[in-house]
Amino acid sequence: MNPLQTVILGAGIAGMSAALHLARRHIRTIIVAPVPSVRSQSVMAEGGINAALGPDDSAELHFRDTWNSGCRLADQEAVYHLTRRAPEVIKELVDLGMAFTLDKDGKPALRPFGGQSVNRTAHADSTTGKQIVTALIYELRRHEAEGLIKRLTGWQFLDLEIHDDAVCCLHLYNRRTKESARIPCSQVISAAGGLNGLFGNTTGSVVNTGDVSARLFTRGVTFANGELVQYHPTTFRRPGKNMLISEAVRGAGGRLFTELNGRRIYFMEEKFGPKGNLKPRDVVSKEEYHVVHDLGGHIYLDATGIPASVFTASLSGFAHDCREYFNIDPQTTPLPVLYGIHYFMGGLHVDLHHRTNIHGLYSAGENACQYHGANRLGGNSLLGAYFGGLVAAESVAAVVLPEDCGNTDITVTASADVVATYGNKKNRPGSYAHAVSELQALMQKSMAISRDEEGLQQGLAAVRALQRRIADTYDPEAAYDENTLLPHRLILAEAIMLGALERKESRGAHNRSDYPQTNEVYEKTHIYTYKDDKISLSWQKENS
Repeated sequence: MNPLQTVILGAGIAGMSAALHLARRHIRTIIVAPVPSVRSQSVMAEGGINAALGPDDSAELHFRDTWNSGCRLADQEAVYHLTRRAPEVIKELVDLGMAFTLDKDGKPALRPFGGQSVNRTAHADSTTGKQIVTALIYELRRHEAEGLIKRLTGWQFLDLEIHDDAVCCLHLYNRRTKESARIPCSQVISAAGGLNGLFGNTTGSVVNTGDVSARLFTRGVTFANGELVQYHPTTFRRPGKNMLISEAVRGAGGRLFTELNGRRIYFMEEKFGPKGNLKPRDVVSKEEYHVVHDLGGHIYLDATGIPASVFTASLSGFAHDCREYFNIDPQTTPLPVLYGIHYFMGGLHVDLHHRTNIHGLYSAGENACQYHGANRLGGNSLLGAYFGGLVAAESVAAVVLPEDCGNTDITVTASADVVATYGNKKNRPGSYAHAVSELQALMQKSMAISRDEEGLQQGLAAVRALQRRIADTYDPEAAYDENTLLPHRLILAEAIMLGALERKESRGAHNRSDYPQTNEVYEKTHIYTYKDDKISLSWQKENS
């Protein structure tokens, strides 16, 4: 009999939101944080969180902007609930002590974001994600002191045990102590973030390796829309991880330009008019790609025309980061920027209640495929993460289980009993790091902002060759979980390549140069399944 215990994989905003709402319902919860502190890639989500709060806004208008930006791929009912309950999320954050930037009336100030009809993005200067995380941590620590939440730090996901298509228990590994842990659980919420580890040099956290999604996929959990990868038009290139330049800068008056023949060309404004810089992210990124690859230009973000008072009121964090990390003062000097991988619309396929196809397994945040369709609307990331955690918690709480649900003890096993013997595999020091670097390079190349049949086929062949090469090797310099999960990461990479090949159209973040038009035939969710060592793809119409 499964125990009455919920485990949350990930300590980002989605995971912490789920933990908070479970604690409020007195459901025992374990949060698994892969690093020895509660951290989140969402700390870098600077721009804000959307909600229809203004007098000229409505949940219906927020719905339309979200739906249109996503190119009509998401579940309409899910998007409806997201946008209708968004003001409730803002109120709850205020009640938690969230320090929003306020307008003259003492209400959350609203800034413009790309793809939106009106100003609807509430924010905390340019540190919105950090402020949400801070508010959640303080509240969660109170529930932790009450014994409703247990936080496991330093543990890495290893496997999810499934029996009869239902969650049974979770397996973790500690790289420092070289111990494994077995956690009996009736319900698991996967909030492990995006697939940054498959691509490298994204704007997301390096903690989000994609290994949780990959192993769950090979365990039979349905994945969806992996080919839909959003490129953000303003990132700053840095080793290992690109730094995001928030869309809020363009919302405040920042302008994109290139220099050709000694002349500045504000290309978004020339093509789309005065508001061209605030077109949806896929549109702006594609225009930048054209400038770089067809015209041979470089991209710059000109923030020098933004008033000093705006920098002080709502962009001080952005200005500080530019001076601290780039040695550039954005108030006097344009920034060199370029499009970069920012967000994964694809993920574990969930229904309206954030349930996967495995009983007892839920997913929320960037780890789930739910609200964003083919292109996420700016400002909806933090909303989708917080709200997704809330809905997952509501779904968990709605499951009635008997009070006596068996053993809930965590079993920890010493390293001598858990480190697998690698049999006849060859000992190759450094092979793990080399394989990951090779995977990331070929994914960046084949799944670039513009794709075609030839490049995708080459990438697919390279991934399969890499799978064969690592099949008989292990890296003694890598951790046990890294050696164990790498083959599954490569299988998910293969599935994503296949998904991109099958979607023979251009829609939102998916741009096929050999199929430049949007095709109504593909106005469907792309379903990935893995069974009997075989990847299968199918299509599902979300809205009839």
